[in-house]
Amino acid sequence: MTTDPRPGLVAWTGLPRWAAFVWLVLAIPAALGSAEFLWERTYLFWSRGPGMTGYWMAHSTEGRVMLLAGLLLAIWFAIAIGGVLLHLLRRRAVPGGLLALLTLTLIVIAPLIVPSRMFERATLRLFGPGNFAPDIMVDAAAHCDRSMIGVLLKQGVDINGFGLNKRLPIVAAAVDGDPDCIRWLVAEGANVNAVEGGGMTALLGAAEMNSSEVVRLLLSLGANPRVVRFDGKTPLEIARERGNAEIVKALGGGAPRQP
Repeated sequence: MTTDPRPGLVAWTGLPRWAAFVWLVLAIPAALGSAEFLWERTYLFWSRGPGMTGYWMAHSTEGRVMLLAGLLLAIWFAIAIGGVLLHLLRRRAVPGGLLALLTLTLIVIAPLIVPSRMFERATLRLFGPGNFAPDIMVDAAAHCDRSMIGVLLKQGVDINGFGLNKRLPIVAAAVDGDPDCIRWLVAEGANVNAVEGGGMTALLGAAEMNSSEVVRLLLSLGANPRVVRFDGKTPLEIARERGNAEIVKALGGGAPRQP
């Protein structure tokens, strides 16, 4: 009985030595990065708010190395899958060890390629809204993530509740400029005239962002055009400062002032 003289991973998978070596070099940091990403996308997201997701990975040298390793491992995985398909087309047997290694590789890179919102929604469903649910609601409104907002609403989170720095979901959506999201939020109970801690409302935010479509929508939904900003300026005055004739007209003003 003879034994295979090749190294264990090479003999087990049938990979060339260089391919096995590349996998080993990339898999360890990629696995560490995936574990960190999972930690940030689940527990840290739930316990400290949405701003924690990806923070360490994006702001440290170690995190960037792990991300790069994950990206390169994903490329390695794609090439290996191509090789497997080529073997199958040629009716050659694929070693079971290689299939197991590819499965392991997919598990390692999955947290780095699956959208973070999937992990975050799953965490909320599993552990409940947590102390930072209002922040998550505001962040979800800013990105018009209806699925996330829906999960929070089912858990009893107030759609008009203040998030970090007294921010509101309806204002975040107005600043982002997404009319469909604003309609949906209002249909779910958002107060179109709610005032943030700094005195901002959805209409003021839309006027500041020069979003004519959103301003018209908010007015049609009952937004108060006489609301004033922290400095005493109304949406009409803001629109005139910016020279936006459409918004000025929608708010019932005359010609905008020339800047």
